[in-house]
Amino acid sequence: MRALPVPVLAYAAFAESASSHPINKSLQWAYGKEIDRTRVSDLQEISGNGVIAKVDGMEVAAGNDKLIKHLNIPYRACHQTGTIIHMAINGKYAGHIVISDIIKPHSKAAIVELKKAGVDKTVMLTRQ
Repeated sequence: MRALPVPVLAYAAFAESASSHPINKSLQWAYGKEIDRTRVSDLQEISGNGVIAKVDGMEVAAGNDKLIKHLNIPYRACHQTGTIIHMAINGKYAGHIVISDIIKPHSKAAIVELKKAGVDKTVMLTRQ
C-alpha cells in the first residue's frame, strides 16, 4: 500500500471524528494523533454514503462512490478489496483510502474448534 499524503488522512480523520460509523475509529487509529474537534463544524452524516464537514473552514467529503457521485465530483474508481473512502476537499477529488482487515493467524484453528464443538456452519459477516 502506498503511503497517503498526511493531509488527506488528517482531513478524513477530522471529518469522521463525530460520526457514529465504525470507520471513524479506523481512521483515527491510522491518523495516530489526537483530534481537536473544535476544528470541525457543520457535520452532515449521510446514512449509507459518508460525511460532509468543514475542517478548518474547508469543505471535506469522505464517503463511498454514492457520495462522490451525488456531489458530482469526478473520481478514480478503486478496485481493491476493503472499504473504500473517497475524499474530496473543497469540491475537488483528493484521493481515496482503503480500509481492510487481515485474516487473523488463529482464525482457522478457531473454526476447527467450533466444528469440533458441533457448529455445522460458519459464516463471515462483512459490510461493504
